[in-house]
Amino acid sequence: MPPEIEGTEVEGVFALRTLADARKMAARVEKTEHAVMLGGGLFNLKAAFALLERGLKVTLVVFSPEVLS
Repeated sequence: MPPEIEGTEVEGVFALRTLADARKMAARVEKTEHAVMLGGGLFNLKAAFALLERGLKVTLVVFSPEVLS
């Protein structure tokens, strides 16, 4: 997690780097309606699409001018 982003220590905030991270995130899907994801790389886009398929609203925050930059 980037240290300059405040609030990353609260419940429901995940880094998605390992299978264990993905499992924690998947378990959280049942308790939420909206996910905010930081980054527009391929892995994050695939995760965002999976969340959309599960019925969540997804906001993708990308710091570069475009996704997959």
